[in-house]
Amino acid sequence: FYNELRTQQQVAYNLYAGGTNQGQYYGLIFFVESGTHGAADVAGRVRQFIVDWVAKDLTQMTQADVDAYVQKEKDAETK
Repeated sequence: FYNELRTQQQVAYNLYAGGTNQGQYYGLIFFVESGTHGAADVAGRVRQFIVDWVAKDLTQMTQADVDAYVQKEKDAETK
């Protein structure tokens, strides 16, 4: 996320991507602050990043990869 939007596209100077959970529901957070691009442009670029990421990376994950990621997030919650 950082490499794509900040380094390659040079859209933002401050950004963050991370995971969150609300009880049993897990989600992703994307924060982007830009002084050069408007909100609609940034939102479109984040949406496109997600589409590309799902198509490229998530579809190639095995169930073991998913389980390891979920366990890592659960472990982080208890710290």
